[in-house]
Amino acid sequence: MEGSTFSEKMHRRLLAMLKELHRICVENDITYYIACGTALGARRHRGFIPWDDDVDIAMPRPDFERLAALPQDRFPSFLELRWYRNTENSPFRFIKVVDNRTTLKEAGYGDYIEGIYIDIFPLDGARPDSFWEKLRRKKTRTLYLMVMTKCSSIRKSTAFKRLAAKFVKLLSLDMLSGLLEKALMDPLYESCPMVADYVGAWGERETMDKRVLGKPTLYAFEDTELYGPEHMDEYLTNLYGDFMVPPPVEQQVFRHNYLFLDFDTPFREYKEDRK
Repeated sequence: MEGSTFSEKMHRRLLAMLKELHRICVENDITYYIACGTALGARRHRGFIPWDDDVDIAMPRPDFERLAALPQDRFPSFLELRWYRNTENSPFRFIKVVDNRTTLKEAGYGDYIEGIYIDIFPLDGARPDSFWEKLRRKKTRTLYLMVMTKCSSIRKSTAFKRLAAKFVKLLSLDMLSGLLEKALMDPLYESCPMVADYVGAWGERETMDKRVLGKPTLYAFEDTELYGPEHMDEYLTNLYGDFMVPPPVEQQVFRHNYLFLDFDTPFREYKEDRK
């Protein structure tokens, strides 16, 4: 499939999913913010970054939990919330809103298969920079890496890492997940002046004062509007620096390693056929 054809089709599907997610959040009074590359796309391109292939959403922990608790009948039939709490063998500790009419398999997750998705990350309370916050961040990152190692099918690069991975795979995934959740939600979101996405890709750059997110603000995105951080430029500067300057052409590539993608086959049908 030609790169431009792939990106256009992927963006059309993701945009339809985004519009439904926005509607659901508004109808149920759930706060969300477009985040990371999706926020950057809204600000710099007024839509998708042309070479982006996913969508990132962030939610304060209380709203994240309320979304997770919504019954399926609040969603159109083609959308599902899937993550480790409701999906056997899911490697993800954040929510994926999945288009169940499609099939997607990514490298590194063994035989785990679902559809194209929107990532929804929880924003947890964070203390101002201190010894205890640094200790908590180290603890959550270690537990998260252990969870991902437990679910990963990627062979480690050194003998030490392979030995550590063998040890982790002996542990209970439910136990690791419980320890991680406890670490993420202590202290409570409401009691902290700052927020952090502890399971995101940007590490400490995704820790910020609640003021930066502020009141959800509408931004143009393709042919619709989506909610993002109130202080968008400050948010993006924290993540990317001079965010209005695109990367070199050689870096303008899709970053996910898709082993298989089918826009027209439901993933459950695909898995059944494989049997």
